[in-house]
Amino acid sequence: MTSNLLPDPTLLFRFKINVHRMPLVKNLEDLTAWRLVDEHRIPPLGQFNSGCLPIQARIGWNPQGLFFAFSLGLWSHYTERTPIPFQANISVNSRYDSSVLRENEFCSGFHFHIEKRQVSNGIGNGVQSDLEVLRVMSRVGGNKPMPVDESRKESLRGWIRTTATELSAWIHIGASEIPGYRPEEFPDIGLNYDLAAFDPATYGSVLHWHLVHSFVGNSRSNPSLWTQCRLV
Repeated sequence: MTSNLLPDPTLLFRFKINVHRMPLVKNLEDLTAWRLVDEHRIPPLGQFNSGCLPIQARIGWNPQGLFFAFSLGLWSHYTERTPIPFQANISVNSRYDSSVLRENEFCSGFHFHIEKRQVSNGIGNGVQSDLEVLRVMSRVGGNKPMPVDESRKESLRGWIRTTATELSAWIHIGASEIPGYRPEEFPDIGLNYDLAAFDPATYGSVLHWHLVHSFVGNSRSNPSLWTQCRLV
């Protein structure tokens, strides 16, 4: 009976944020050329949940697609463990509409992850400090994840670096991977992401960060709960 008195969860926690344009990038592997500066920083909407650790997120766009840079603070116990497994799920809706409750042809999803890792150039405690490539799976319109074809690997790229106190990740989703991506004509898009680090000892999920309108479960499959972003 109480549940009937609660408001529609899609009406809660509504935000609209600006995502700023960035210069074209000639070499995607040159991460300094991405030039994601302070104006690209995204408010930490998911940190209303006090269980979340610090995260800094920067997002930029240009005709090449979307660019993400994440910096995640780590619990101190990580510094005593082996390299940290990591995954990122990013959903994009190139035609944001708060009334659309299910994924459609303009929605796409991407899963980046790294599992078994080789330790090299360590910092004395077994934590990885050099750059590593993220593996990627993709899906469109809610379909099951599929391996990315080798011919498309240039349009979906990801890297990760771990130090004793921070995990950093860089992700590029090319325009060709986002159905209907026409930012000049349709500047309002929907974005949702969740990031997770895993305890190397148990491989259980330890930390999650979200960019989402509400804390309702299964928000990844409901684009009305994704955050409205204006490409400016």
